[in-house]
Amino acid sequence: MGLEDNFHQAVGEWIEHCRNPHVQVSSSSESIRNCDAYRKIISLGKEALPLLRQLYDTDASFYVSGQDEKGEYAAFSTKKLANRQDFMSALFAFQYGETAEESNTGFNQMTQIGREESEKDLPLSIIKGHGLVSVIREIVGDDFSIPEEIRGRISAIEDYTKEWLDKNMHRYVPT
Repeated sequence: MGLEDNFHQAVGEWIEHCRNPHVQVSSSSESIRNCDAYRKIISLGKEALPLLRQLYDTDASFYVSGQDEKGEYAAFSTKKLANRQDFMSALFAFQYGETAEESNTGFNQMTQIGREESEKDLPLSIIKGHGLVSVIREIVGDDFSIPEEIRGRISAIEDYTKEWLDKNMHRYVPT
């Protein structure tokens, strides 16, 4: 197997590790990093930096749409669901249902579809939010650090990391 295959296999294993409910509910990012797959990715070294950068372009964004009948919020993947006819039909029923029952049924269908999709991407969003920064830091060392003023702000950290990789990757990986 080549670098890319090894990388994608390790990322898949890491995502599976992150699907563990104990990892998902942990307040410590150590649980995300405490696995063999994380260490495998680091062992790939600087050559893995372009592949790590590509992970940041994978859509795992969500927006909160509302509450279902149980009072739970529904999170929907913003790009994937626009292409699903069943989701668009449910959205139409929710927005334009002639009765409250039709509207509620549409929303409940949207919620179910959204949950199915978001469960697929949640572990990727976990590693993007916490783990990838640590992998990059482990690979390049002190050259990469998150500025104090953006610490704790996941989207700002992602933006900073993408920009840092775009500007500095050439120092580590020949193009």
